[in-house]
Amino acid sequence: MHDALYNNQSVLSKKLYREQAVRLGLKLSAFTLSMNAGARAIVVNDLKAGQALGLSETPTFLVCKGDHSVWKLASISQLNSSGLFP
Repeated sequence: MHDALYNNQSVLSKKLYREQAVRLGLKLSAFTLSMNAGARAIVVNDLKAGQALGLSETPTFLVCKGDHSVWKLASISQLNSSGLFP
């Protein structure tokens, strides 16, 4: 499911979620119950919170420096090359 959603970010919709659930052989009754139980609302709220902080990529690492400023690193390679860790 993750790969299908990641590869189709521009067309995310309930229709796509259902199609992928069928493709993966998930129990549609359990899947629909989950979707209707607020799981989507939690994800949407997390997305909005990230956007409000100016985050646009996943994963994003926020590293607090000694002076209380924050470095935003969007990839493991940036984290490794940041010089933060010996």
